[in-house]
Amino acid sequence: MVFCRHLFILAFITILLPIAACDKSSPHRSTTSTTRIACLVPAMTDILIAMHCQEHLVAVSNYDLADSQKPLPRVGDYLGPDWETLATVHADLMIVQAEPSRIPHGLVEKSSRLGMKLQNVKLNTVADVLYSIESIGEAIGENDKALQLKTTLGNDLNQVRNLSAGQPKIRVLMILDETAHAIVGDGNFLDNLLTMSGGENVAKGMGAWPTGDMELVLVLKPDMILSFRPNTIGDAPAAIKKNLRRLTNVPAISNGHVYAMTDRSVLMPGAHIGQTALSMQQILSAYRSSTTGKTAQ
Repeated sequence: MVFCRHLFILAFITILLPIAACDKSSPHRSTTSTTRIACLVPAMTDILIAMHCQEHLVAVSNYDLADSQKPLPRVGDYLGPDWETLATVHADLMIVQAEPSRIPHGLVEKSSRLGMKLQNVKLNTVADVLYSIESIGEAIGENDKALQLKTTLGNDLNQVRNLSAGQPKIRVLMILDETAHAIVGDGNFLDNLLTMSGGENVAKGMGAWPTGDMELVLVLKPDMILSFRPNTIGDAPAAIKKNLRRLTNVPAISNGHVYAMTDRSVLMPGAHIGQTALSMQQILSAYRSSTTGKTAQ
């Protein structure tokens, strides 16, 4: 009789275990050790893919440009996360980029409620990008892959420095449009890359992303104008020359030294900064060759 009672209890427990395992009251988590990431920063998505860690991604921002091997849910940005969709992807980590003082009220609390740790990255400078690669590798247990990408980028940047070493500095105005209203100042990753490439930013001391106009261009008198226009179709330099054609006293305009970088990742402080630096160095090198040829004549 006691033996039968034990059999009954064992059978009852066996029935209850699957029911408990299927309990939906708490967020589902994968039984694997892979950290599931909802990445709301396109540059960090770019970095994770370059690290060959795309299997960690379960959601990306609405503005993501990077290619993944599988379509992923779009879940907004840090200012307006799609909490309903985020609740379905069961992420362990959510990556955002914002000044700490600008983190929306309740973001940390809502993330925690869904079982997500929040990682706020800083990507202002080249040093920030390299540090973020290292920190995300540590956060998801992919230190070796992070080190490999960091080393590759470091080698690319050192190559640019070596190619530019000893070359005369070129005074460059970097802009983000065709009218020189949006200017690239100093203290950001593009300014860092220009310096490595042998350029001198004429907007130095004006802040990171100042605004300007034709009068400012006339005052700055750059030898070269370099425009960043991701995915632009058509002749971007020609449009800039047309808009600024009256500035004949500006060497960049009078000598026709207006260039555009149109790669889609050119404004992204991510895994392609090495390639952006190499492209920038090639443009500056071509400028030197053209001006040296004229001097010789």
